[in-house]
Amino acid sequence: MVKRNQQTPNAAVEFDLAGWKQVIDPILGHRIKKLREKRGMELGSLAQKLGAPTLKLTEIEDGTVSADGALLLVLGQIFSVPLSYFYEDLSDMVKIVPAPKIRAGAGTSIGTRDLGRFMRIYIGLEDPRLRKSLLELAEAITSRSIN
Repeated sequence: MVKRNQQTPNAAVEFDLAGWKQVIDPILGHRIKKLREKRGMELGSLAQKLGAPTLKLTEIEDGTVSADGALLLVLGQIFSVPLSYFYEDLSDMVKIVPAPKIRAGAGTSIGTRDLGRFMRIYIGLEDPRLRKSLLELAEAITSRSIN
């Protein structure tokens, strides 16, 4: 969750651990969906194998609901991939950095939902050059709005 200190509105935006779920869950969900589709399995078939409601699996693939360790372990067994498959390169994608200082005024609130949307767009880009361009664009926009 992202929160703003109400006593000092000019203070930096702070992230707590719940906010990072908004970043990591879409990445894991995307990997699950991509693996399922690569193996030619329908969503309903996988849900049936797991004994889980299709809606729940849809929410996990969309990144709106967390996939717990037990689910990832079972998915790894179903698709014959190690548990580490779901976490590969994750540390390269997500870096914990100090919260940026943002000027008070219009548009200073950062929502974890927006952060999650950005991550879904980022991981949807297969081409590393496009990923790099997106990050450079975001950095350019950020440096202009903060400075």
